[in-house]
Amino acid sequence: LNDWDGGMFFWPKGTIDDNKIFMPFTIQDLKEVLKVTAGSLRTPIKFPAQKKQLEKLASESDITDNPVLMLVTL
Repeated sequence: LNDWDGGMFFWPKGTIDDNKIFMPFTIQDLKEVLKVTAGSLRTPIKFPAQKKQLEKLASESDITDNPVLMLVTL
């Protein structure tokens, strides 16, 4: 569950080094997740300002745009 900004759930696809992992996703995936979690997220979001930025990114992007690469440092 992504309680940081209410966006994509993080399921890493690979590693970069010992403390960095990554997951690619498309704008279409992001839009679907935001639509599903809009009214059903029971866990409070820790950073609502970042959720608004994420929603803005999704609304201003076209589904044919390049995928997004999410990097997480452990």
